[in-house]
Amino acid sequence: MSKGRAYVNGFSLTKQLSAVRKELGYCPQFDPLLDLMTSREQLSLYARIHGISEKSIPAIVQQMLNTLGLSRFADKQCGSYSGGNKRKLSLAIALIGNPSVVFLSVSTSRAATRAWSGRRARSLIGCSLFLLLVLPCCC
Repeated sequence: MSKGRAYVNGFSLTKQLSAVRKELGYCPQFDPLLDLMTSREQLSLYARIHGISEKSIPAIVQQMLNTLGLSRFADKQCGSYSGGNKRKLSLAIALIGNPSVVFLSVSTSRAATRAWSGRRARSLIGCSLFLLLVLPCCC
């Protein structure tokens, strides 16, 4: 930063960077999934990375599976999931740790933009969303 101050949920971007990182979630345009792991296993892995207590992980993971409609696939390897279910799991990974801000990288297609309209998605998950539109390269 050249001037000014930036805060995420009250944490200074320059003085409390590790706390800021815990407040952020990111869902890339591609699905960064491990095909041989189940949804439950991947969400548990990311919960541990975020420092969630071991005894809280099963309940948090189950809540995320329920919220995003992945419960019936929870114990199936995600390599066999449809594209839509892979996107749901990617979003669930971004939401683990209850971040206050989530960055969603979406394609510019009308369907994707409609699916992640701010008000609808925010009411579902309860955090601030930023859509990162990725424009196709024309070079």
